[in-house]
Amino acid sequence: MPFSTYIWCCALAAIWLFPTTSVVHAATLLRGESRTCRDYADLDFALDHPTSDYFKGWTSTDFDAAQQWVTACTDSPPGKQDQIRRSLLAQRRQTLEASGETSRNEQAHAATRQADIEDQQATEAAALAADAARNAAEAKAAADVASAQVKADAIARQETARRAAFVECTRSPAYQRYMAETMVLEALVRESAAHQRLDREKRVEDASGVTDLAAKHDAAEALVNAEDDEHRWWTVYRKNGGDASAPQGLQRSNGKPCES
Repeated sequence: MPFSTYIWCCALAAIWLFPTTSVVHAATLLRGESRTCRDYADLDFALDHPTSDYFKGWTSTDFDAAQQWVTACTDSPPGKQDQIRRSLLAQRRQTLEASGETSRNEQAHAATRQADIEDQQATEAAALAADAARNAAEAKAAADVASAQVKADAIARQETARRAAFVECTRSPAYQRYMAETMVLEALVRESAAHQRLDREKRVEDASGVTDLAAKHDAAEALVNAEDDEHRWWTVYRKNGGDASAPQGLQRSNGKPCES
């Protein structure tokens, strides 16, 4: 038998007698880091220690990636450690989702992304305002020596500059703070109304012994929504220079910024 044929037969026999039970150590992207099947140390430690901060800030997307990582690296058939790891990861996800932690993290991520978008929009608005101001200056110089049509063009450019300035102003901290004040105060009114509804349902229940579950649910849901809006807009208010120490201390502004 030729030597090359002998080597090939030995390789096939090794595969048949000693099948590979582990998957390829492919990399999975988890929270910006590439993870392979050899990188379980920190995950296993966190799963064994409920007080670990390893899962702090995790969203549902992060848990999806972790599940994909663990699944891709699970032996076939799954070993005891594989089963324990997958079970503990699922339990941790269920716990954080039930507590609302993943939802809050997703909202925080969304707020950060929205802030980045607003920053980009503000930069673009500033550039637009600068271009418009430059156009207006050029139009004014031309209007001194040009025809009525040139003067009309100058007026049009000035209007463009005014609109651009208005757009820029609406992205300013003062305007964002005003809008946040308005929304927080509105949320507080809704919270108060929801509390009153709950108190009213409680009095009716105490007096009649009958519980209107639908009414109580609607009132409770309205309260949660109002509190969420209050928290979200309070963050915007503080981010844009608001100096009130608490939402209850807000005073409605006298005038709306950016009014022409």
